[in-house]
Amino acid sequence: MSLLLDIFGFLSVVLRGMILVAQSFTLGGLVFLLLLLRPLQSKLSADTAEIARRCHNFLRVSAFAFALFTIWAFALNAAALTGTLQTSWRDVASTDFARADLIIFACALCIALLARGPWSGLRCAILVGLAALALAEQLSVTHAASRLDLRWPYLLSDAVHMLGAGIWIGGLPYFLIALNQSHKAADWRLVGRRYSLMSMSSVAAIVVGGIVMSIGYIGSIEAIYGTAYGVMVSTKALLLLILLAAGGANYMVVERRGGIPQRRSCA
Repeated sequence: MSLLLDIFGFLSVVLRGMILVAQSFTLGGLVFLLLLLRPLQSKLSADTAEIARRCHNFLRVSAFAFALFTIWAFALNAAALTGTLQTSWRDVASTDFARADLIIFACALCIALLARGPWSGLRCAILVGLAALALAEQLSVTHAASRLDLRWPYLLSDAVHMLGAGIWIGGLPYFLIALNQSHKAADWRLVGRRYSLMSMSSVAAIVVGGIVMSIGYIGSIEAIYGTAYGVMVSTKALLLLILLAAGGANYMVVERRGGIPQRRSCA
């Protein structure tokens, strides 16, 4: 039994990581397409139809993965509960985590199905609503939602934190797709400038949300190095600083070259 619980714990952590990655790519794709590609569509000389097609395909794959990993996590948690507590699947289905996972699964699946083809105003509104519902359900099973005291600052901070990570990290594949399909410096500038603004806002959201949650969950200087959660937060903060340093170095290189990204030949 101890071995099975260890395996369950390991698989839960792996699936949670996959869910967060797929969720970030899904949220990032929606924001990239709605706030960057659609507004710049008439200004780019590149083949925006091809860029949109590739971004839509990646979004569909991400949303399908989001749905698949979520239902796997639900099945794993449900099997663990029925096996250890001798409860029925009907009882498990009535729990908060089961409701959240099933709703997230349905939202992600609908996003994957609706992401194909041209987006009308109504379809965009439905996609945004599905993403917001999935994010709200994710928040309903976080540490912030389980607090007995004041919860809304931590729920809001967690939402901002997840959304910021989705726009910045989750939008990177779509940003690279757009750059790869663009062949003129003017297009690179337009896409790069808009994505940079989105990224800076996202980093600010990540930092603010992380600080609020760290104050509430860690609570003291000693807990930063004296608890597993504090060590994890410190590691994430270090990784964030490394990413920001790499981004700053890249910005300096681009500025020295006149603000135009230089492509390197593979030959």
